[in-house]
Amino acid sequence: MKALITILAFSQLFSVAQVNIDSLKTIWNDENQPDTIRINALNEMVWGGYLYSQPDSAFYYANQGFELAKKKELKKELAIIINTQGVSFMIRGDYSSALEYYKESLKIKEEIGDKQGISKTYNNIGLIYMKQGNYANAIEFFNHSLSISEESNNKEGIAHCLLNIGVIYKRVENYDKALDNNMYCLKIFEELGNKDGIAKCYNNIGILYSRMDKYDKALEYYAQALTIQEELGINQSIANTLCNIAVVYQLQHNYKSSIIYQKRSLAIQEKVVNKEGMAISLSNIGSVFMYMGNHDSAIYYGKAGLKIAQEIGFASTIADAAFVLYSSYKSTDQASKALAMYELFNEINDSLQSEKNLNEIIHQEYKKKYDKQYFSDSLKNVQALELEKRYIKKEAESAKQQQYLIYITICFILIILSIIARIRFIKIRAEKEFLLKNIQILKSVTVIHFGLSNEDSLNCQLDRKKINAAIDRELNDLDWSILTLICENPSINNRKISEQASLSFDGVRYSLKKMYRIFNIHNSTENKRMALVIAALRISFQVNPENQLN
Repeated sequence: MKALITILAFSQLFSVAQVNIDSLKTIWNDENQPDTIRINALNEMVWGGYLYSQPDSAFYYANQGFELAKKKELKKELAIIINTQGVSFMIRGDYSSALEYYKESLKIKEEIGDKQGISKTYNNIGLIYMKQGNYANAIEFFNHSLSISEESNNKEGIAHCLLNIGVIYKRVENYDKALDNNMYCLKIFEELGNKDGIAKCYNNIGILYSRMDKYDKALEYYAQALTIQEELGINQSIANTLCNIAVVYQLQHNYKSSIIYQKRSLAIQEKVVNKEGMAISLSNIGSVFMYMGNHDSAIYYGKAGLKIAQEIGFASTIADAAFVLYSSYKSTDQASKALAMYELFNEINDSLQSEKNLNEIIHQEYKKKYDKQYFSDSLKNVQALELEKRYIKKEAESAKQQQYLIYITICFILIILSIIARIRFIKIRAEKEFLLKNIQILKSVTVIHFGLSNEDSLNCQLDRKKINAAIDRELNDLDWSILTLICENPSINNRKISEQASLSFDGVRYSLKKMYRIFNIHNSTENKRMALVIAALRISFQVNPENQLN
């Protein structure tokens, strides 16, 4: 069943290399060195020695660099240090403070025309929006960062942007596109010899294979990631990978191993004070206990994870923890608390998967094609706003025509998409009616051929032995209960199944996905459940396909 998987390892436009902290500290303390060299050495020391393991200390040291850069009016170094301070807040889960620091850094970089610096900060702002569940804004900033990196042929920057965009595709369950992004990034990092980037790709690819139910491949990639992370000594990344390995064990029902790995991950997250990682690990441990039926422990860990996730505004983990608490409260007959958690889960989950959010991601794919050149050109001068005004005055007519062309093109695309959606809706509705009639005929056949009562037919008496023999494997009790509920009510949705069977929503989705594969169901997503019922009925009652409605 699906667990609470989250891609923890965010990609910064910095490589965390093994550095000699003492030598860098010596350079920083040497006042005879040029100020720019001292500040850069301090920043490298913060990234390599403190940021991921001691983010509080990282901010302390970065603030020393901030004071010197401000005093000496070194704007480029000042912007870099402020960005580093913002990263320290993000690692600690203080997203609002991180965003303030990033925007301050961006303002300075725009003043001095630092394109690569602008690209890095756009990327970091996108990360904040992604963690808050605002995928539309996130992908917009990632695309802006990507445009600058492509313009300067900055391969590492391109890889990091695509890696982060891949995270969003993963979160909206477009796994094929996410896998393409990560495989492409992996090739770039391998060419550059960037071990940290390679490890991040391995970790993300492992998550995608886990989502695609290819657990052996997932563990294989996690093992490769962990080897590199331990070699580099990046505790934060090690904790992330341990968490994801634990998730695979949970999916394989190896709950004991899952809890061991989650607690190992949690211990590291607590040591480095990574609130985001702590919230995820606590919620995941609660999820394991929930599936084990230990609801008291599930509630304890679920509440702890929810509290931290709400403190930092980590939307996806709020939803995950709320679902753990809803299921456990429901199982322990705490109706009012269960209802409150159910409503919270729906509120957050609907927001994360909203039509606006998903459509905006699609829109950004088209928008990037038209805005990319304009956005790149606007960065060629520090006074971007003034240049834009002059350009509009000088080329008003041309700009107006271009705007109309873009508007017409987008409208045309939207019209085509609307037509396609309407045709698909009609097709799905016709298919649904067709399948329902088939189900009615199959149930009627059971009454005639097997002397069953109408009531028995409605209750959908499936033959478990025949079905297991036909598919050459054993359906477990959870699969069987879901199949029976669908057979009795083919129009039932996953949420209703989850409530009636006392299963998690992710558990229902995983079980159905598995049965679709076993029964070789290829109908449209909306009608797969009814097609599954027909397949099961045919096997149970030995109905010849020629009797199917034509």
